[in-house]
Amino acid sequence: RYNRITIELLGSNGNLIIDRVHHEVSYFNVKQKKWKKFKFSKANLFEMYPKQINYFLNCLTKKTKANLDIFDAIKTQKIIDGAFLSSKRKKTIAIK
Repeated sequence: RYNRITIELLGSNGNLIIDRVHHEVSYFNVKQKKWKKFKFSKANLFEMYPKQINYFLNCLTKKTKANLDIFDAIKTQKIIDGAFLSSKRKKTIAIK
């Protein structure tokens, strides 16, 4: 078995696969019936955390309006919970 750390999201408009081992994101567009692949470096992966922290702090200290709302947070949490449940059951599950 080879190492893999992936997240696969299946949607009605397409599929998204995030591969953290090979540093790439693949997107399948249902309408175009084509895959697009985006490569990123290991440095890019670690670069996102300080950016997230700075964005969060600016929202708190400079009263910058967040580009997300509570509904985005709920959707994100459902995906995280679904990923854990899928791993526990060892099968794909639907997230609604």
